Amino acid sequence: MRRNRRHLAALIAAVFCLCAVFASFAAAEGVPTPDGHLQTDEDKLFEFWSQPAGGTGLTNGEAVYAFDFPWAEANPGMEYFYSGSTEYGGDYDTNLVMWEQGGGIEEISVFRLRWDLLFSAHDIENDEWACGCIAQYAPDLFGELDLSGTTTHAVNSEGGSTHISALNLNDCANLTAVAFTDQAFCREFSALNCPQLNSIDARRCDYRRINVQPKDYSSSVELYSVGNGSVGLYGRDGSYTAEASGAGFVGWFSNGLCVSTNPLLNIAEGIRAAACFAGDVNGDGAINITDSLLIMRCALEIGDELPLAAADADCNGAVGIPDALLTARVAMGI
Repeated sequence: MRRNRRHLAALIAAVFCLCAVFASFAAAEGVPTPDGHLQTDEDKLFEFWSQPAGGTGLTNGEAVYAFDFPWAEANPGMEYFYSGSTEYGGDYDTNLVMWEQGGGIEEISVFRLRWDLLFSAHDIENDEWACGCIAQYAPDLFGELDLSGTTTHAVNSEGGSTHISALNLNDCANLTAVAFTDQAFCREFSALNCPQLNSIDARRCDYRRINVQPKDYSSSVELYSVGNGSVGLYGRDGSYTAEASGAGFVGWFSNGLCVSTNPLLNIAEGIRAAACFAGDVNGDGAINITDSLLIMRCALEIGDELPLAAADADCNGAVGIPDALLTARVAMGI
């Protein structure tokens, strides 16, 4: 009898273990939440909306709806009626997220930085109505936008200028297009392991590092800046152009060699390249170990003083050992 009880207890324990395993597999397969989304989507979105919106006292989610409506104050004889969501609900969803049905769940169709405020206007004195009016609103958002591992199909920053500091789209299996431009505070953009990514526009930002792997590329395109400048990338269908922006551009360096002195670099395969705006302290048009040693001597105050713009490779406002090491890495292609 005791043996049977032990067997029964072991069987029950095994059943519980199997249930836990099946539950984990189900979660991995993407069982939808009660709202019909992947839990990862809801978690990543909620995390971003919960971040503080700078010093405004609002969260990013609240900032989405902190719109100005100047017509109301300018026209006291009018009354206005809004349609749709005009207040943050405190969860994962806002007017900047568009959803679409896909494979039994709702997926993130587009994450955008501008939304349309729909309203009707009523002239009280003349009892006249204007319906179907639209006002566009682009909120200011802050911090890192991390949508990695979500169902996101596209990201579009058109019409919105924010304080977003980094964009992470790694492991987005559905991602096809990214247009994240004109973001003066965004320094990093990453989109690795996104097998459908076929269109990229990452320009007119302050990107110091871009690391993406476009569709059909066997390795990634990694771009970074050395000195006081930025990098960009744009193109589609396998043909892309890297862009270096800033004063004092020396050239694009890859594997220890200067591959181009043109700020625009055509790309058709994976590459790791540095857009150098500093490092060439001896002015010979190249970046090599000689430059690194000169910067090292300057940092240790045993050599000649060097122009800050040329020697400050890490762009921190001073000449130090890290500048010498970064210059050496460029020279050696590591």
